[in-house]
Order: sequence, then C-alpha cells, then structure tokens
Amino acid sequence: MVTGYRHKLNVLGAGGCNWHSSPQQFEEILEQLNPEQIILNPDAGSLLNPQVLRQYRNLNRFLKGLGYTLLVRDWGQGNQSKSEGLDVDELPTLEGDIKPFEDWAGHEPESESVISHQSSTISASDWFQRHKLPQLQDELGEVLKRFFGKKLKSYQHPRKAETLTESEEKCFNAKPQEQPQSSAIALWKPQPVTSLPYIPGQLPEFEDWQGLGCPVFLIQPGQRLEFYAEAYQKGYKFLKDSTPTGHGKSYDARTIVTGKQIGRAHV
Repeated sequence: MVTGYRHKLNVLGAGGCNWHSSPQQFEEILEQLNPEQIILNPDAGSLLNPQVLRQYRNLNRFLKGLGYTLLVRDWGQGNQSKSEGLDVDELPTLEGDIKPFEDWAGHEPESESVISHQSSTISASDWFQRHKLPQLQDELGEVLKRFFGKKLKSYQHPRKAETLTESEEKCFNAKPQEQPQSSAIALWKPQPVTSLPYIPGQLPEFEDWQGLGCPVFLIQPGQRLEFYAEAYQKGYKFLKDSTPTGHGKSYDARTIVTGKQIGRAHV
C-alpha cells in the first residue's frame, strides 16, 4: 500500500514472495488488471538470499505459463544487505533500470526443475515444505545467531568483582531468611440450617426453632392445616405461608375463619 500510494502504481504484494501459491486467484487478478507490463521490485539483498531468489524464479515460471514476461526494476539493491539497500517502499522516487528477469537473476540452475503452469498447483503441505519451511529455518538461524552471539560476548568479557556496586554486593552476600514454621487452627462452625421438611408430630418447639436459625418449613400438599395446628400448639404465634398461588391457601384460610377445628386447636 505504501508503494502504490507513494509512487502511484498498481501494486500486488504477497507475504514471503508467494504470489503463485494461489495460482487461480493470482490469474484472476491479472485478468482483471490486464497489465501491459509486470515489473518485479525486489527487496534489498534478494540476490544474496537463495530462498527469496528461488521464489522469484517460481514467479517467473508461473507468469511465463500465462504468457507474460516478467521485468525487474533494478537500482542496485539486489546485492546490497538489508541495512545498506532500500526497498521500493523506501525510495523517495522511482529509479533504476528496467530489465528482463533473466538478465537480473542470471540463468536458472539446472538443479531447479522447470514447473509448468499446469503443474504449479501444489498442496498446502507441499508448499510449506518447499517454500515456507526453508524461510522459517533461515529466520530461526538468524535469531539464534543474534541471541547466542550476545551471550558469548558477555562470557568473553566477564565483569570483575571489584566493579560490583555496594547494592550488588549486598545481593550476592545476602543469606536467605529462614521462614518460621507455623500452623493455623480454625474454629469449626456448623453451617446454618435454611430449611427443614415438615414431619407431622416432629415440629420443634418455638424456642428450639429460633435456636436453629429460624429455618423455613417445607410442607407437602394436604399438610397445611395439620402444620398450622401443630405450630399453634408449640408456641408459634405468627405464620407466613409462602406457598405459590393455586395451592389452596384461600380455601384453607376460609376454613380457619369459619372456626372449624384444625387438629386440636380452634382458631
């Protein structure tokens, strides 16, 4: 995008130089653009990188199969390192010579097989083995070189003991503090009772119910009047019936209001 905006060009980029890894889509894009020329803008150091150069050659073969001639814009960046040369998106203005790909990259080694357009479609696993894996191996090698190179330099120039600061000496000479052994004893408390099933004849006395934490009694259908009567006998003056609508509360309340007998109690 930077290259197209800066130099006002139709630019088609691909990660890892893998334009031809999606041959059908690539061909469709070229058919839509219908370019008069296809010019490759190689990155700096590309002629020094066998993997990148191999990808460029694969691209050249693919385009030949479609009837295109691949040209190269050369401003001397191919043989320069990444730190010395500039990529196309870093150039203030377009410069360099336009030449055929073979003149820039040289003749293709005989060891590299010629791949026609008809056989250029490969599976994802084959593509990874041929193209992506070598690239990852090179990148990993560079990372390991930089990492262990710094380590080796630090070992070759060890720091002398007399250069330690006062705070560093304290850290080196400090002894680990002994941690006191301790044990914790927690007082066990019974879990509060939140509800109890009502068992006829076994309803606790009012004072005992308070000692339990005032749990809610769960009554079964048909037990309401029996529960009321037993609760009345055992000192419960007020009852809150939270039974849902449709379970006979109004009917049983009418029975209580008319003064009918509830067990042994009269209300």
